[in-house]
Amino acid sequence: MGLFKSKAEKDMEKRALVRKTIRSIEKYIAQLQEQKTKSIAAAQEARQQGSKQMYSLALSALKTAMAQEKKAREMLLNFQLASQMRDLSAMTAGFLEGMSVLSKEMKDITGDMNFAKVQKQFAEAMAGVEETTDNIDQMLEDTDAAFGSIASASGNIPDSELEALIGNFETDSSLGIDIDKKLADIDKILKN
Repeated sequence: MGLFKSKAEKDMEKRALVRKTIRSIEKYIAQLQEQKTKSIAAAQEARQQGSKQMYSLALSALKTAMAQEKKAREMLLNFQLASQMRDLSAMTAGFLEGMSVLSKEMKDITGDMNFAKVQKQFAEAMAGVEETTDNIDQMLEDTDAAFGSIASASGNIPDSELEALIGNFETDSSLGIDIDKKLADIDKILKN
């Protein structure tokens, strides 16, 4: 590629970065799910061996993985929403550019007769853009506040909930129930 990139090339690079970021977050979530499975197995093993210290450590690892997964899922959703807002902004910019072209053409064709009407329509379009910008600002403020409250989320998962997960997992494993089903149950709990 040359030194200077076209607008289309820059747009393609930006979209590739968005896809790469989404894949990266999804990969991280998958790694955390694997870590949860390992932590549950470690807790079961520690319980069978009677090692309180190892059991406590496994519980901490499980709690951390669950909290990080919840945070990563929220980050993914926020990133996807921000991407949608960017697309909306690009569409709005195209709309305004089109309105500007149409306004100029109408002025040239009709003279000053309809200029007031076009100007009014353009002002209404600008008000719409301002409203969209305000909504984006509010969403970003809400996102910042949400991430701030999530920062201490790992302390909000009670040990009794973890104990129940480990106990249920251990019982189900002895019956030969698929581990994937238990992970799905854990995901349901996380989403609540």
